[in-house]
Amino acid sequence: MDAASVNQLLQNALQQQQQAFNQHMNAAIAAAVAAAVPPAAAPAAAAPFAVARVARLPPPALFEGASAKLDEFIADIEQQVAWYTVPADDIVRFAGGFMRGAARDWHTTLAQQPSDWASLVLALRARFQPVNSAESARAKLLALSQGKQSVND
Repeated sequence: MDAASVNQLLQNALQQQQQAFNQHMNAAIAAAVAAAVPPAAAPAAAAPFAVARVARLPPPALFEGASAKLDEFIADIEQQVAWYTVPADDIVRFAGGFMRGAARDWHTTLAQQPSDWASLVLALRARFQPVNSAESARAKLLALSQGKQSVND
């Protein structure tokens, strides 16, 4: 084998090594870029309750059937539904997840589950809000005292 053909073989081997090195480097760069760039967000339909915001709300207080806590529970659930964009079909089930004790027992044993949030709120008010709540609120206001004197005195 003469010097020219050996030189040609060395150049071919060098080119193949250079091509293999370039392919390896391109693959390494692509992998590094893929690791550095977060994957595209999943579509909203993929998650049961899509979260469009980064900030999180604290979970609502559990409702155990106390009439004094009913308005707070309703407001908390409405805030959660608006913040996390809970689908209308899932709001009743979502709210039921935050009921405990007597409220959960009542909710699970309903003969016919409310179909929407407004129906659930009406049913909750009918069951857990006393009929005379306005009267009892007036009585509490009249009974307010500071020390031994009434508020009016």
